[in-house]
Amino acid sequence: MIGITDQSGSAIGLSLIPPNEPNWDTKKAGLSITLKRAGKATDENQEIEAYMIRLDKPFHPVSTYMEQIRKNTEEGYKKNPDFKLSAFDIKEYPQNPQCVRVYMLLEDVRTTRADLSQKKWSEQHMLSCGLSKHKRIGFEVRYYNRHYDQNKDELFATKADRLFETVIIEDK
Repeated sequence: MIGITDQSGSAIGLSLIPPNEPNWDTKKAGLSITLKRAGKATDENQEIEAYMIRLDKPFHPVSTYMEQIRKNTEEGYKKNPDFKLSAFDIKEYPQNPQCVRVYMLLEDVRTTRADLSQKKWSEQHMLSCGLSKHKRIGFEVRYYNRHYDQNKDELFATKADRLFETVIIEDK
């Protein structure tokens, strides 16, 4: 759970239930929490981040919010020397009308391995949520899987779905 409560009793927060798998290390800092788990190779891992955000555009209408995320993402990776945006998808999240679901697949172009036939990837599923009472504040939950081709987790999208189904947003 991350969030804040003020003296008037107003509270905003987010809670989630992490995957039921061993070896997740947890680090909390301010209004964010990070869970990390090592992968098969030393430079592979899975990571979950949950944090508060200030929205560039209000969440409603959701189409404008989604377009802002698309614009920020595509512009951010257009000239990025480290990662190439290989796949991107954004859609409304029917399980929670306060959220949109984002998928990104980034190729790590810095990768140096003896076997250069193996590309390294950062697969990311994200839930980006706006708050109904606080129009410019929201939360994001990002689930990363950084892996080489041979260690791709075919169930990663399903794991992200299960994680996002546990997300509860409080805005009172």
